[in-house]
Amino acid sequence: MARALITIKQAASAYKTKGNARITATGHTDTSGPEACNMALSLRGANTVKDALVREGVPATAIAAIGRGEAGLLVKTGDNVREPQNRRGASSSKTRDLRTRDRRPAVCPF
Repeated sequence: MARALITIKQAASAYKTKGNARITATGHTDTSGPEACNMALSLRGANTVKDALVREGVPATAIAAIGRGEAGLLVKTGDNVREPQNRRGASSSKTRDLRTRDRRPAVCPF
């Protein structure tokens, strides 16, 4: 988690240096669990990245949050495979991986 916070601070600093850039925070999941739940989890992860960037001084209006769910796997797996490298957030202009610990609920809460 500490690495993710460092990356957030670096991304916010880069934004402040460039001024008027747009940032996209993208959340990803692995293939474990229902696809709809993974989509919701990935969007929640993207919003977590967005919130952290806002706390670091990036205006919310400069950040788009996108959930990709099971699309764009970093490590290709079959269905229902828990793969920590696929559970990540990324921010771009310049993409930075923000891997976090699995905080998957036992049951999808939506």
